[in-house]
Amino acid sequence: EKEGHGQVDYAALWDRHPDERATHQTIDMHVRMARAHGRVWSVTDTPGNPRFGRNLLAGLGAADVVLLVVDATRGVFEQHLEDGANGVRSQTREQLCMAYALGAKQMVVAVAKMDAVSYSRDRFDEVTAAVGAAVRKSGLPPACARYVP
Repeated sequence: EKEGHGQVDYAALWDRHPDERATHQTIDMHVRMARAHGRVWSVTDTPGNPRFGRNLLAGLGAADVVLLVVDATRGVFEQHLEDGANGVRSQTREQLCMAYALGAKQMVVAVAKMDAVSYSRDRFDEVTAAVGAAVRKSGLPPACARYVP
């Protein structure tokens, strides 16, 4: 449970290292296996933070489907998508370029924290349009991405 929020901290199910739990940030790559509908599924959780890019690359390289989680909160989403000074690529754009370079064929974009924007359909459309433009710019085919709130 998240401290003082009365909500389940789903990230803690993946993040096993004490530093990950303390910072609420994935550092290592984590793999979980499941069997369903006659198939074996492997789900890999990788860090989104650029400081741990090597672990992100290891997970992306083995992925059949990429799950990109973006925060719909005003200001946070824009910060993660906008390029910085001196040609520094944004975190989200960098992740999309890595996915393209490693041959991603399918992508699910989960627009998270919709509660922070009162489940606004306009905000969802705004976020998906901006991510769609970034997907195209990265070289990935736009049809490879599906969007879910």
